[in-house]
Amino acid sequence: MNAQLIISHLQGIVRRVNDFGNEDALVALADLKSIKAAAEEAIGEIEETAMIEARKHPGKTFEWKGMTWTIVDGKRNYDYSGNPDWVIKKLELDAIQDRMKVAAAAQEKGILHQADADGAEVAAARVTFSKPYLKVG
Repeated sequence: MNAQLIISHLQGIVRRVNDFGNEDALVALADLKSIKAAAEEAIGEIEETAMIEARKHPGKTFEWKGMTWTIVDGKRNYDYSGNPDWVIKKLELDAIQDRMKVAAAAQEKGILHQADADGAEVAAARVTFSKPYLKVG
């Protein structure tokens, strides 16, 4: 089965749910999430082999079978935990965040002012919420 047939099938599921209303949205979402997980697993299983093939082409960007491919280098990460000054400041920052979370929780309960152990007022963290989603299990 080629990719376009799979994509057309997925688009058909969406149309039957959204446009025609003749497919159960919860069942369709569960099916699509299963398909997504299977696709991600399959990608993971061939990605290394595909990278080996891509490195056979000259340059980081190349044309192959009507598609433009680009080899993207891995992201550079830094680990600061070997620096004692950084570790101390990180612990201090974590403690400030914890106090601000407590102050935000207190505000939600109607307690408008929260003080730390020294009596200094603690500013409440600004609380935001991510978009709700459905979990299928």
